[in-house]
Amino acid sequence: MEYTNNIIHEEHKQEFFVANGVRNDSFIKESNGKIGVLSFLFSIFYPIGYFYKQWKAIKKNNEEYKNISPFWRGLFYPFYAFSFAKILKKLLEAKKEQDLKQANTEEEKIKIEKQNKNNALLCIALPLGLLGIVLSTLAKFLIGQTDWPINALIVFLMLYLFQNTTRKILPTNHPQGKLTFADFLGVFPWIFALLLSLIFYLSTLTSRIQLDGNNIVNTLHNYSFTFPFENQEVYLDEDNHYCQNKADNPEDGLICMQWELLTGPFEETFFENLISQEEEITLIKKWTKIYQGNTAYCFLLKGEEVFNTCYLKTTREKRLWVWEIASLEEDPIAIEKLMNSYKSW
Repeated sequence: MEYTNNIIHEEHKQEFFVANGVRNDSFIKESNGKIGVLSFLFSIFYPIGYFYKQWKAIKKNNEEYKNISPFWRGLFYPFYAFSFAKILKKLLEAKKEQDLKQANTEEEKIKIEKQNKNNALLCIALPLGLLGIVLSTLAKFLIGQTDWPINALIVFLMLYLFQNTTRKILPTNHPQGKLTFADFLGVFPWIFALLLSLIFYLSTLTSRIQLDGNNIVNTLHNYSFTFPFENQEVYLDEDNHYCQNKADNPEDGLICMQWELLTGPFEETFFENLISQEEEITLIKKWTKIYQGNTAYCFLLKGEEVFNTCYLKTTREKRLWVWEIASLEEDPIAIEKLMNSYKSW
């Protein structure tokens, strides 16, 4: 069933009302399932499409809003959510007046008044909640932290309450909103944010790491390693992969170090499971050892050559860091020196 400026079905006339120039049927009724899935996928970026569709419906059905831009109001939804909530609040008040006229007992009137107060509080709290989660996410992004599942859950909760509040003013049998391209408008800023994050991450690798002979210092994450071979400089092999040759000929000995930031829980067997999928690499033995108070998980592997690989598990500032250190089997002392040289401040 469609509700337009020109058609109001007779059986629903009593459910139609206007407040501050906005009709109560000028909204999209979204399913909670769709809101949940898209919130999980795109977190703070999904409401861009959600509010774009709502503002587009308001513009289409109300003369006073003919000059608004649904796109910009969707893109900057943390701020325009206050205007959206204000419209809802006025319509809820109009709905309350209708319900009070139809109430038969004093108890019903008290219940209606109580519900309206709760709705009014939601219309204040929900925009503040959306603005808070967006600002919080952006602030964490700037310092290299993300809590995507938590952010997605909060966004879903905010939109779920927004939608449930909107349903209270919608007429009976108001049509369900369909999945459209507009629902995915948040994909584009989401991709842009990922690219920006990658660029920022790669730039910090080169700008915050200092090499001084056989010493490597990361001033961004405050750690250092001292490679064991004297008079041999450390060089960047690829990406964040640093190596040092024992002598002029790499075949005489090579030791490398690579670090990663893991966002999930550290599994002691993750590397063992990884190499089990590689047909050309065989696990000979594994062991653990403590270096500077940190646990290292080491593996002796056989591929084209035999070599040691160790992962040093360190927890700092509620982050989990894994250091991958590999050396040729011919010089196991080198890996011991490198592991013991790790310093954090």
